[in-house]
Amino acid sequence: MSISTYSELTASVSNWMHRSDLVSMVPDFIQLGEVMLNRDLRLASMENVSTINTSITDRFATLPTGFLEAIDLALYSDSYPQVLTQVPLSEINFRSIATGSLALPHFYAVTSNIVFDTISDQVYPCALRYYKKLDITTDLTNSVLTNSPDLYLNSAFLYASIYTKDDQRAAEFRALLSEGIKTENRKDARNKGKAMLLVEPGLRRRIAGDIFTGESW
Repeated sequence: MSISTYSELTASVSNWMHRSDLVSMVPDFIQLGEVMLNRDLRLASMENVSTINTSITDRFATLPTGFLEAIDLALYSDSYPQVLTQVPLSEINFRSIATGSLALPHFYAVTSNIVFDTISDQVYPCALRYYKKLDITTDLTNSVLTNSPDLYLNSAFLYASIYTKDDQRAAEFRALLSEGIKTENRKDARNKGKAMLLVEPGLRRRIAGDIFTGESW
């Protein structure tokens, strides 16, 4: 059976549980399981980019819907991107007191919104790259469900086991889910690390020579 949509997921969870009396609880099990996935999964497929703007009246910008965690924030000044540095809120507040006047932001912190180190001297557009929450009930499908349906199934079964007070089964599904999440995060990290180092054509040819005379061969 294909498991790539929310309706297929709910049907599969219901079938695998073999508990007709728990069918009405399946959406809750899936939603609670997804909370665990959002807490621990950090995959390239969850990355998203939103445009936010600095302000000339305060140091804040609203986080995009579904924000989980910031990856980086690039501010565009004269169309040139400048990556800002993320720091703790305590350091942002210190820098704000020290700065005093309107200026180009260089630092930011994340709380319930984006907090810049200074009020901007003009409105600057920024590209926020971040991890976005999985929301299967709204989106109805996503790459995690398509590529790794076992994560959704095991997370739902975990909460079904907790609900029925089956500690042994809960421990089994917790272990399966933990290993599945670790595997997906490791695989994704390896893919992100496969960057090719490009060398200028003139440097690719091996050249030997005498360092004292300068002669080469």
